[in-house]
Amino acid sequence: KQLYRIASSGAGSPLPLERFVANFCHDVPLPKPGAVSISWKPFIKDAPPVVYHRPAPNELPLVNFSFRPLLRCLSATNILTIWGVLLQEGRVVLRSEHIALLTPVAEALVALLFPFTWQGVYVPVL
Repeated sequence: KQLYRIASSGAGSPLPLERFVANFCHDVPLPKPGAVSISWKPFIKDAPPVVYHRPAPNELPLVNFSFRPLLRCLSATNILTIWGVLLQEGRVVLRSEHIALLTPVAEALVALLFPFTWQGVYVPVL
């Protein structure tokens, strides 16, 4: 509410609005993983509250894509072979006649590394 009040007031502020947003994003500490959730009620009438929480360290991450392209394009043996190469930080090159499949398959393979993250060069489509 305070950011909205600052942005909508005609008097202005000694600091630009972007500084307040940067402070919120970079300087405000995050809650402990899995312990605290934050509920925010939007300014829109009858809008449901938005709840933010950090997953626990042993909780699987949420992904915004389907694993279906990976499972349809590659056999279980090939998926496990590629997964093993990725865990050993080896090089993997994906090739497909359908360029639209490369990014979803690459993202799914990287997601399978959880709780690890890929540290090497990652270019899903050239």
